[in-house]
This record gives sequence, structure tokens and C-alpha cells, in this order.
Amino acid sequence: MKIELKNFRHAEFASEESHCYEATIWVDGERSFLARNEGQGRSDYYYPLTNSTEAHTAFNAVMEKVEAHCNSLPKYGSEFGGEDDIPMTLEILIGDLIDSTLSRKNLKRILKKKIVTLEHDEVWTYKYSGSERIVIDKIKEKSPNVTILNDLPFDDALEIFSNQ
Repeated sequence: MKIELKNFRHAEFASEESHCYEATIWVDGERSFLARNEGQGRSDYYYPLTNSTEAHTAFNAVMEKVEAHCNSLPKYGSEFGGEDDIPMTLEILIGDLIDSTLSRKNLKRILKKKIVTLEHDEVWTYKYSGSERIVIDKIKEKSPNVTILNDLPFDDALEIFSNQ
């Protein structure tokens, strides 16, 4: 099952204990339901696309399928350590999609203005003026074992950036 966020809007200023967002959730290529959170630590809200009887029926059917899908996924581990013993839920799944979307957006923004490297298992950024290529060549000359994220395919750079 493929679950995607579309029409995603995030309000960083209002995100206190959880993401403050609104999104349309697509399931297997179909616009399925709306989701939002006010960013104050409460649970996500899910609701049908419209307020018709047919929309509510379709919403309930999709939610059952999504819940069954989440139950079939591996258990989730806490970011604070310990065993992977938290059952996967739609809220956790959407939270991961939000984190991924925000990481992609952040890395794209950084790569436009800075050179990003992986040095000694740490991500470093360098401001530059002039030619990006000249600065990258100088960094490689000084540290031949450094990984330049700007030179990698975006998805590979994102994986390195997100794991640090």
C-alpha cells in the first residue's frame, strides 16, 4: 500500500509538541482523506474529503484498510532507544512522511546556497562565493576522503543528511 502526502502545509511557528500541518492523504494513487494536527501534542485528526454520506462510507473503508496495513508493518522503535516494540500506527506513518518531506525541503534549500560535506561522520556546511566547483575542488584537495553531498544524487545525499 502506498500512502502519500499531497497539498501539504506545515506551520513551523505553531509546531510546539507535534507538527502543525494540513495535508490530503492519497492511498494507492487515490485522493482518500484529509489529515491535520494543531501542533500542540494532540493526536492527528482524519476526516473525509466532503461531508456526504458516500464520502463518510468511503472514508471508513479506507481507514480500515490503512489500519490493517499499519498493523502489518514492523513495530516501531522509540527515538529514545530500547526495543522496537511500538505498534505502527497511521499517526506514526504520517509523522515519518512529514519528517521526510521536511528533510527533503531543508536539504534542497541548503544545497542551493552551501556546500555540504560528510567529514568524520559529521555533516558540515560551507558558505561560498563565486564558483561552487572551485570550492568543492579545494575541499577535495585538502581532504580527499570527504564526501561532498552536492556531488551525489539527491536521494543518496538525503539519506546521508537524514542519518546524521
